[in-house]
Amino acid sequence: MTPCEVLCKLRELLSDESRWTRGTLARSEDGLPVGPCHDAAQCWCLLGGIDHVTGDDFDSSMECRSILRMDARIQEKGIAGFNDESCHCEVMDVLSDAIARAPR
Repeated sequence: MTPCEVLCKLRELLSDESRWTRGTLARSEDGLPVGPCHDAAQCWCLLGGIDHVTGDDFDSSMECRSILRMDARIQEKGIAGFNDESCHCEVMDVLSDAIARAPR
Protein backbone atom coordinates (compact mmCIF):
# COMPACT_ATOMS: atom_id res chain seq x y z
CA MET A 1 0.00 0.00 0.00
CA THR A 2 1.11 3.54 -0.64
CA PRO A 3 1.42 5.90 2.33
CA CYS A 4 -1.70 7.69 1.12
CA GLU A 5 -3.66 4.41 1.07
CA VAL A 6 -2.46 3.51 4.57
CA LEU A 7 -3.36 6.93 5.96
CA CYS A 8 -6.79 6.83 4.25
CA LYS A 9 -7.48 3.42 5.81
CA LEU A 10 -6.32 4.78 9.16
CA ARG A 11 -8.63 7.78 8.85
CA GLU A 12 -11.51 5.46 7.97
CA LEU A 13 -10.66 3.17 10.92
CA LEU A 14 -10.56 6.05 13.41
CA SER A 15 -13.39 8.11 11.90
CA ASP A 16 -15.84 6.67 14.43
CA GLU A 17 -14.75 8.14 17.77
CA SER A 18 -15.62 4.87 19.52
CA ARG A 19 -12.78 3.24 17.55
CA TRP A 20 -10.17 5.74 18.83
CA THR A 21 -8.37 5.61 22.18
CA ARG A 22 -5.75 7.35 24.28
CA GLY A 23 -3.04 6.08 26.60
CA THR A 24 -2.35 2.74 24.88
CA LEU A 25 -1.92 1.43 21.34
CA ALA A 26 -5.25 -0.43 21.34
CA ARG A 27 -8.05 -1.58 23.61
CA SER A 28 -10.45 -4.49 23.64
CA GLU A 29 -14.22 -4.11 23.82
CA ASP A 30 -14.03 -4.07 27.62
CA GLY A 31 -11.39 -1.31 27.59
CA LEU A 32 -8.36 -3.42 28.42
CA PRO A 33 -5.06 -2.66 26.61
CA VAL A 34 -4.24 -5.17 23.86
CA GLY A 35 -1.80 -5.25 20.97
CA PRO A 36 -2.89 -3.27 17.91
CA CYS A 37 -3.02 -6.40 15.75
CA HIS A 38 -4.72 -8.57 18.40
CA ASP A 39 -8.07 -10.05 17.36
CA ALA A 40 -9.72 -8.44 20.40
CA ALA A 41 -8.61 -4.89 19.46
CA GLN A 42 -11.64 -2.64 18.97
CA CYS A 43 -10.12 0.86 19.20
CA TRP A 44 -6.69 2.33 18.47
CA CYS A 45 -4.57 5.42 18.98
CA LEU A 46 -2.75 6.95 15.99
CA LEU A 47 0.32 4.72 16.40
CA GLY A 48 -1.68 1.58 17.14
CA GLY A 49 -3.89 2.31 14.15
CA ILE A 50 -0.87 2.56 11.86
CA ASP A 51 0.39 -0.78 13.17
CA HIS A 52 -3.06 -2.32 12.74
CA VAL A 53 -3.39 -1.10 9.14
CA THR A 54 0.18 -1.92 8.06
CA GLY A 55 0.44 -5.25 9.90
CA ASP A 56 4.00 -6.52 9.54
CA ASP A 57 4.96 -3.98 6.83
CA PHE A 58 7.58 -2.10 8.87
CA ASP A 59 8.59 0.21 6.00
CA SER A 60 5.01 1.42 5.42
CA SER A 61 4.55 1.97 9.14
CA MET A 62 7.72 4.06 9.41
CA GLU A 63 6.90 6.05 6.27
CA CYS A 64 3.46 6.97 7.63
CA ARG A 65 4.96 7.95 10.98
CA SER A 66 7.43 10.21 9.15
CA ILE A 67 4.59 11.90 7.25
CA LEU A 68 2.70 12.52 10.49
CA ARG A 69 5.84 13.96 12.10
CA MET A 70 5.96 16.68 9.41
CA ASP A 71 2.97 18.34 11.09
CA ALA A 72 3.91 21.10 13.55
CA ARG A 73 1.24 19.86 15.98
CA ILE A 74 2.93 16.46 16.06
CA GLN A 75 6.44 17.95 16.26
CA GLU A 76 5.54 19.69 19.52
CA LYS A 77 4.40 16.56 21.39
CA GLY A 78 5.29 13.52 19.30
CA ILE A 79 2.65 11.26 17.79
CA ALA A 80 1.65 9.54 21.04
CA GLY A 81 1.65 12.79 23.02
CA PHE A 82 -0.46 14.54 20.42
CA ASN A 83 -2.94 11.65 20.30
CA ASP A 84 -3.25 11.51 24.08
CA GLU A 85 -3.62 15.27 24.60
CA SER A 86 -5.95 16.05 21.69
CA CYS A 87 -9.61 15.62 20.96
CA HIS A 88 -10.86 13.26 18.27
CA CYS A 89 -11.55 16.07 15.78
CA GLU A 90 -7.95 17.33 16.10
CA VAL A 91 -6.63 13.82 15.42
CA MET A 92 -8.84 13.58 12.35
CA ASP A 93 -7.61 16.99 11.13
CA VAL A 94 -3.98 15.89 11.43
CA LEU A 95 -4.79 12.72 9.49
CA SER A 96 -6.49 14.69 6.71
CA ASP A 97 -3.48 17.01 6.46
CA ALA A 98 -1.11 14.01 6.39
CA ILE A 99 -3.13 12.43 3.58
CA ALA A 100 -2.81 15.63 1.56
CA ARG A 101 1.02 15.46 1.98
CA ALA A 102 1.40 11.72 1.42
CA PRO A 103 2.83 10.26 -1.78
CA ARG A 104 0.15 8.66 -3.90
